[in-house]
Amino acid sequence: MLPCWLLAATLAVGQTSSHAPAEFSPDEVGGVQIPFHVRAWPVSADPASPASEAATSLNLWPMVAPPESSELSVNLAQPAPPKGGGAPEPKPTATSEPKRRALPAPLPSPPMPSGEWQGYPLIGVPVDTTRYLLMKALQGTGPGDLLDTNRIRVYGWLNAAGNLSTSRHSNMPDSYWIVPNSFQLDQAVLRAERQVDSVQTDHIDWGFRSTLLFGIDYRYMVAGGWEPAATQLLKHNFLYGLDPTEQYIDVYFPQVAQGMIVRVGRWIACPDIETQFAPDNYLGTHSILFTFDT
Repeated sequence: MLPCWLLAATLAVGQTSSHAPAEFSPDEVGGVQIPFHVRAWPVSADPASPASEAATSLNLWPMVAPPESSELSVNLAQPAPPKGGGAPEPKPTATSEPKRRALPAPLPSPPMPSGEWQGYPLIGVPVDTTRYLLMKALQGTGPGDLLDTNRIRVYGWLNAAGNLSTSRHSNMPDSYWIVPNSFQLDQAVLRAERQVDSVQTDHIDWGFRSTLLFGIDYRYMVAGGWEPAATQLLKHNFLYGLDPTEQYIDVYFPQVAQGMIVRVGRWIACPDIETQFAPDNYLGTHSILFTFDT
């Protein structure tokens, strides 16, 4: 009999004089607020008196379901509707990183021009979806929608530089800044490309890249037979020229090993310590070894 009276006394402490449900705020660290009513025997000598109610709330983490044989009345709190009425606004979801099958990039970029592994093409690396100024300008237009539908990007860059030199006629054997005491356009590049999706392993995919370069740097990319750059440099030694630097197609076969990309066409040196395109370099010149190697 004594335990029953102790239980009754404990529950009686939580009763309110007005018999109104007490309000409790959820814990600041989160959780689920479950208000419930507990019917308890009052501390009274008359067992026929009506039962009073005690109100309290629980913060449970993680959320658990109440027992089936319980008198608890569970009411999970819902998000408050906006002041203007209508449905509650959805909570913003964090953007997830694109799926990747290759090893994580080994270097931070920036400060490095590229954080990816050396070599090209890389299998298992997500398709680059960066939108540069031209693609942003075309977004929402007919040509822009056509490019987006086919996963094609069109972009480019301008790179110019000037120098002060003690030389009068030429800075060679230095590379790139070959005209002393002048300001020149190094690279004006327009590129269209469709990268293969080598993360997926379900189907064969294809891609291409077409890169046109105009500027004084064309002389470091010329290949015999690729016009008009070949004639402009090898026959006339023009300072400026136009070179179709990259013209190739890719076909990705996921069924071969862990993936295989077959490339046919023309492309420049794979990314390494020194490359020809301006976005891959922070300096305007290159080493003498690079000059003779290219």
